[in-house]
Amino acid sequence: MKLRPPSQGPSIAVAMTTCDGERFLTRQLESIAAQSVLPTAMIVGDDASSDRSPEIVAGFARRMPFPVTLLRARNRIGLHANSDRVLACAAQVGDVIVPVDHDDVWACDKLAAVTEAFIDDDVALWFSDGILIDAEDRSLGARLWDIVGLDDWALSQIGTADGVRRLLHAATITGGTAAIRANVVPHVLPTPELMIDGSPVFWQDAWMVLIARLLGAVVVDPRPLLGYRRHAGQLSHDENRVTTEAPRSRSAALRRDRWAAALTAARIRRDGAAGWLADDRDLILDLDRFLAARSVASGLPGRRRGILAELRRGAYRRYARGVRTALYDLAMSGRACDVGADQGPGSAESAHR
Repeated sequence: MKLRPPSQGPSIAVAMTTCDGERFLTRQLESIAAQSVLPTAMIVGDDASSDRSPEIVAGFARRMPFPVTLLRARNRIGLHANSDRVLACAAQVGDVIVPVDHDDVWACDKLAAVTEAFIDDDVALWFSDGILIDAEDRSLGARLWDIVGLDDWALSQIGTADGVRRLLHAATITGGTAAIRANVVPHVLPTPELMIDGSPVFWQDAWMVLIARLLGAVVVDPRPLLGYRRHAGQLSHDENRVTTEAPRSRSAALRRDRWAAALTAARIRRDGAAGWLADDRDLILDLDRFLAARSVASGLPGRRRGILAELRRGAYRRYARGVRTALYDLAMSGRACDVGADQGPGSAESAHR
């Protein structure tokens, strides 16, 4: 692959979040400094670290030929808020945003691959594979795509309706392996913070990837361009991002899927002129209608009528097991039909507030 210098391609802004990450932060910063194509700028959001993370970033900034901006929170604001503010700032200084976890390690040609991919103006999302590494940078003998179930067939479907439904359902593509076009960011923000059964409907990176997928073309790079570090100090959701555990129950799966579709549909409606890919936009809105009908609690007016209407228009065939699922829904108890969130918003779009 012939690589172009940054002046002939899009400007690249690296977006990093840190929180008490001094143990591995220097190693990640070194891998950024060693890139064959350097970024145009870097934004680092530190979430009130109690260790030397801000000092490490400041020292790195003094040595780099590109500007590094450190955003320091005096009080802990949380992962979603920290990530959102870093994305917003990065979108002001780069054409393409490359999120980075403070404890991973990049291959030296990662930004070169990103630069090459985004020369095509239609590309909104790029992602690569990675290798799992331990605290000492040793390979754990596994690829990230294998862990999350991204086989050849699944990868071939990323650009299809099945790919959209996969991203809607689970965090298949981790943010540290991805890059998005900066004009996607206004439609990502703010990240919804709705909780279902004690966990977010969307982690910030999963939401970012989904929105980017709905707004443009995808480039899939099969090379393992980062080391995804596994260690005892990771945030708890890292375990969820690299497993494919089945939901506990059908009702739990319905709760999560119902709100995932509702939040995404609400964002599409909010930003109606964003340039959503028409087929994927229509898929989300159609799926939202279907899941809304399934989610009306037993005994409430209109539940039976709504289920039968969705069956007649073919939604049960498109998104479930046809008549079999419809019959199950008609017989479902009120408890099984409960798809309420841990906090009850007046609308899906207000659920993050």
